[in-house]
Amino acid sequence: MTWLIPVLTVASLAVFTLDTMIFFNPYNENLQYYSQHIHDSFISLIPYMLTVAIGSMLALKLHLLRPPVSLLCLAELFLIEKYNIIESNSQANGIQFFIGLTAPFLVVNITAYFYKKRWFEITEYNISGTNIKDTINLVIPGAIGLVSTAFIYIPLITLFNSYSGTIIELNPVESPYETSTTIAFLNSALWFIGIHGYYALMPLFNQLSITELNFGAINSQFLGSFVFIGGAGSTLSLIIPTLILSKNLFHKKISLISIPLAIFGINEILLFCLPIILNFRLLIPFILVPISNALIATWVLQSEWIQLTPGSSLINTPIFFNAWITTGGDMRGVLLQIFCIFMGSLIYAPFVILSNKYRNIKKETTPQLKDTFSEAIEEFTSESDDPIQFLILQNKKIEKLQDSLSLISNSTFQIHYQPKIAPKTHLVTGCEALIRAKGEDNNFIPPSNFIPYFIETDTIHHLDIWVASEVVKQIKAWKKSKLPLVQISINISPNTLSNTDAIDKILNIITPYKEHIRIEMTEETLAKFDESLNLIVNKIHKSEIPLDIDDFGTGYSSLSYLSKIEFSSIKVDRSFVSNIEDKKGRLLLHAIIQFSQQLQKPIIIEGIETAQQLKEVKNYDNLSIQGWFYAKAMDPDSLQDYIKTHNGSKEPYL
Repeated sequence: MTWLIPVLTVASLAVFTLDTMIFFNPYNENLQYYSQHIHDSFISLIPYMLTVAIGSMLALKLHLLRPPVSLLCLAELFLIEKYNIIESNSQANGIQFFIGLTAPFLVVNITAYFYKKRWFEITEYNISGTNIKDTINLVIPGAIGLVSTAFIYIPLITLFNSYSGTIIELNPVESPYETSTTIAFLNSALWFIGIHGYYALMPLFNQLSITELNFGAINSQFLGSFVFIGGAGSTLSLIIPTLILSKNLFHKKISLISIPLAIFGINEILLFCLPIILNFRLLIPFILVPISNALIATWVLQSEWIQLTPGSSLINTPIFFNAWITTGGDMRGVLLQIFCIFMGSLIYAPFVILSNKYRNIKKETTPQLKDTFSEAIEEFTSESDDPIQFLILQNKKIEKLQDSLSLISNSTFQIHYQPKIAPKTHLVTGCEALIRAKGEDNNFIPPSNFIPYFIETDTIHHLDIWVASEVVKQIKAWKKSKLPLVQISINISPNTLSNTDAIDKILNIITPYKEHIRIEMTEETLAKFDESLNLIVNKIHKSEIPLDIDDFGTGYSSLSYLSKIEFSSIKVDRSFVSNIEDKKGRLLLHAIIQFSQQLQKPIIIEGIETAQQLKEVKNYDNLSIQGWFYAKAMDPDSLQDYIKTHNGSKEPYL
């Protein structure tokens, strides 16, 4: 929803300017006409913008092309509207918002389901590129999704038209407390789960519009001025204690950046970046503060300490001015708004203090890596759009990183497996899981072109968690199909090994399949060995998952750690193999192998590419080869074929 911020701001400024002019010149009919016209035009566009945005995000998640799917959702909204004449104008906006919010979930998921079925493909050839092929193949699934969704919604809207009442009846004149608190609760509850409360509750605001012209009746101006101060959850009251009490610098910067927009009641930055949505630590105040404001302001209104001026405007009119205009220029309205902000801050304050103990939790709340690199970028930037990110991180490298990430934003992550072979028996003894990214041109992108950006943006632990999840999924699929299994090694980066929570997640994922998985730790990690790393190593040992040392001998003086850490096997870095033609290089390689045998540890040699290199090491016992001489990394199906060819019915023991 953050992309709606500029639209909301411009519309709010326009209506606010006209409303201010109307306040000083109440008898100017032209001003009143233009104000209402801008308001109505803006509201009528929101369902279409919502359905396009939701459709685009769902397409991203389900690996569909976003432009055609977004247009499909837009066509769905037009189709349903065309065949359903909404009899009540007061219900029209509410029904449009309902369709715009919910229809994309049906049409996109139905389309995605049939898109995966090969018999609906029109072409399997890249006629003019992958995007053209995928767009053509979306035609039949898209048509099925469009028609199916229409058949579901058209009867629903027809049924709705036949119902003369509304699901929730509000009477702002006779039941002001019930009206204000109901809307306050529903708006916050909807926003908390990511649904735009104001637009989803448009039918209720339409009910308020009936009494807009009554002096003293609760209306949308009243709610915007005294209930939703700073946006849903009255988050202006959250900004103040966050700036004063929070020990989290990130939260303070987000709050500071949010102030200009919060003045207009726009708080998407706080909702998505702090975050508030689905953050259960803030659920209670997020709902309680607007209800408290509603009770206080309604009591003051009923006590006739203030009077409301009839009229209508967007709910995003700037604070203080909206209270002043809503009460007909009465400064007591501004004082009431200040009091509500103060009381709301008191309610939010204990929760801000409580969150200080979680001030290092920011990394935990970053969304998990999904299957496509474009999703990783989308989610990485959803914490803060580019201009905001510059202010938050104050780091010029971010612009370069974003440019680099965008180059492969439509790439797809896959796991490939490189076999390990025992040269004496030619049996497959295991394999290593290696991440691959495939670009739009169907060519693979070298890991060196994207992994460094995960490290620089401190999101590499999500990549490691994703790899662990995908490996487990593959093991489950193979077990279900009763296919042969070998142990799969997964690499865990040094950054991840310093992240206790990430390690806990990885171990929770892979421990149920510990007999099929090994963990590899690089020598680079040992260079940073400390007590915290020792605790993580102990966790891995307790999980009974084999722990191997990778890139052994790369210069981090890790020999002393072999006595401190129990490794299951040793993997020799490929650099020793590349120097095998040199006499000293050969002696060093043999020395490392013999050293490992003295420790009675299995050894894996990386980078064997030629028969001459293999000849130097193949006669050693308890040794496996991982290199292009035997096989490159391959997809899961190819690995199964490779295992069947080499192992047959034999067990893959070293």
